[in-house]
Amino acid sequence: MSGVDVPTDDLLALLRGDLARARAIEVVDHLRGCADCRRDMVDVAATHGSLTAARRVLEPTPVPAADDGPPAAHLPPLRLPAARLPRRRWLAGAAAVAVVATALASGVLMGRRDQPVGTVASVPLQPVSGSAAGRVTMSGPAATTAMTISTQRLPDAGSGRYYYAWLLDPATNKMLPLGLVSATAATHFEVSSALVRRYHAVDISLQSDDGNPAHSATSVLRATY
Repeated sequence: MSGVDVPTDDLLALLRGDLARARAIEVVDHLRGCADCRRDMVDVAATHGSLTAARRVLEPTPVPAADDGPPAAHLPPLRLPAARLPRRRWLAGAAAVAVVATALASGVLMGRRDQPVGTVASVPLQPVSGSAAGRVTMSGPAATTAMTISTQRLPDAGSGRYYYAWLLDPATNKMLPLGLVSATAATHFEVSSALVRRYHAVDISLQSDDGNPAHSATSVLRATY
């Protein structure tokens, strides 16, 4: 395996103990000598930790009937290859000190609750499925973008499900996870402005609490900027 990056699926399988013994030994040997793949492993561990933490705070609530209107013609439903994450450095949550260190290196930091100041862009979230709406507002200094995601008419996700925000490049379907989105309140993120410039849309997906950190392929809202 020397010189060949370990697939993200194998890193996740190693973390979860799902790799066959021979393959696990091979991947571990490669990680010992490959700094890039070790950084990828930290990213995968951060994703897994974030979704595990989300599972602990999910409340069982009934799933209301959704008004499944037709998808907007100019916003086709997202269909991604299964179980593949972009190999980029990012942070989906802050479960441990090591995860926070990854966030500082990658430029994505969650959990800021202060309101953004000095709006420079505001774009509507439009329905991909259902009848929800919302808005993405971005502002901040040149190096960092404060992003606020507000939604309206977004149904409760229901037991074992939750809403998640992603940066999306519509031309390539590459995605960068941002974090959990509230169906009832505005959610705030701070993102590296360089990352914001690399992607040109924000996607809100409905995720199942099944331990899979990849996009579910069920998009409910999307905004292009």
